[in-house]
Amino acid sequence: MHDKKEFKYILPIGGMFSLVACPHYFCEIIQWVGFSLCFQHHSSLVFSVSMFSYLVGRSHATLKWYYKNEKHFPDLQEDWKRLIPGVY
Repeated sequence: MHDKKEFKYILPIGGMFSLVACPHYFCEIIQWVGFSLCFQHHSSLVFSVSMFSYLVGRSHATLKWYYKNEKHFPDLQEDWKRLIPGVY
């Protein structure tokens, strides 16, 4: 028989994670802006805007999920931002 494994989710720490829940999304947005600047084409701008809106939504959902399951995260910061340090 197989034993059911218990997985424990922990909050990421260090770096910009002390300021925002999804700094990796913020850095990805910067990457897409750079992509648009390099190619200077309207389709790359549209793609960057699309990725920005998608990642903003994902960061909102991530932080909402953390707060919904806060009993599992005793170190959850109440003033944690979603994506952009000090703003959102």
